[in-house]
Amino acid sequence: MDSYTLFATAGTIVAGTVTFLILRSGMQKKSGGVSVPKAKPLDVSGSGEDLEEFSYEKLKMYTGEDESKPLLLGAKGRVFDVSPGKDFYGPGGPYAAFAGHDATVALAKMKVDSTLVNVPKPTASLSLSERDILHDWVSKFEQKYKVVGKLVGTGE
Repeated sequence: MDSYTLFATAGTIVAGTVTFLILRSGMQKKSGGVSVPKAKPLDVSGSGEDLEEFSYEKLKMYTGEDESKPLLLGAKGRVFDVSPGKDFYGPGGPYAAFAGHDATVALAKMKVDSTLVNVPKPTASLSLSERDILHDWVSKFEQKYKVVGKLVGTGE
C-alpha cells in the first residue's frame, strides 16, 4: 500500500469517526436502545410576534457598558440576552465586538471583526458553508441564551 492510499484511508476513517460523533452527540438513548433526536429547549419566546423589535441603533444600547441593561447580541434576525456570557461578550471579553450588534456575518465567517457587524442584508453574501456555520452558532445560542427580540431594518 503506497503512502497516498494509506493517507486517504486514514482520512476516510477520521472523517467517518467525526461524522459519527457529531451525529451521536445530537441523539439520546430511549428505552429499548432506539436513538431519537434530543428535544429542543422550549421556546418561551412565543411565536415571535410578541418579541420586542430591535433596530441596529436600538441594539447599540446593550453593549454591556451600562451594567443596568442586559447584554444583547443579534444573530440571524434574533436578539439574544447573552448576559450570562458576560465574560465572553461583555466589555474586555474576546467577543465584545459582537455585543450590542448584529453579529450574523462575523459569526458566519468566524471572525471577530467590528467591520463585520451590522451588515445590511447579512445573509445575502454568505456562502453555503458560512450559512451552515451561522446555523450552528444560532443553534448554540438558542440552547444557551434567551431570545428577547427580533432584528428589524436589516434589509432581509
